[in-house]
Amino acid sequence: MRDTVDFTWLPVPMQAELAELVKRFGQPVMGSADLGDSPYLRKVVERRFAEVCMVVRRASGRLLVFRKPFYPAGVFRLLTGGVEANESIHSALLREVHEETGLTTLVERFLAASTYLCDAQPQFASFAFLLEERGGTLGALDPDERVESFRDIAVSHLLEIAQQLEQLAVEYNAELDADISQWGLLRALNHRLVWEALQ
Repeated sequence: MRDTVDFTWLPVPMQAELAELVKRFGQPVMGSADLGDSPYLRKVVERRFAEVCMVVRRASGRLLVFRKPFYPAGVFRLLTGGVEANESIHSALLREVHEETGLTTLVERFLAASTYLCDAQPQFASFAFLLEERGGTLGALDPDERVESFRDIAVSHLLEIAQQLEQLAVEYNAELDADISQWGLLRALNHRLVWEALQ
């Protein structure tokens, strides 16, 4: 849905930073998802209201995805990390990509910006950036991230990941203390938007 994308609910400093990021890194593809009455999204927004999505392009030209132990079998996804209180989007991007991958990267493009609605109100935002790998050794530096493994994928595989995330069975996940299918719906949109931006 493109006609309901709205970021005016974000704090004014973040709105100003978004405008600057567009000037520096280009206009992102934008989208939104209405998750209805989502207990999982409510849990997420208790901790944060925005995240960065790190689309790391490796020297091979393929994209980096990862999984954690509690993900359903075979599920890998793009890396994401929260924007902390009083932290800029750009600072969060650089911090998170370093913590989660150990790689040295260069920000290339602002790929996608999405907003997520719960109870018909915007509650959460995600900002995806393309980062080019420049060096380092792949491996999560923060053990709290609990990264199980990484994988490199072709851009075309992003749509398959989106479909996989959208079709997860309704099942309680103890790690999330929520329905894993709601987690999948939240995570799917970035993959579709990033795929579109990279065409």
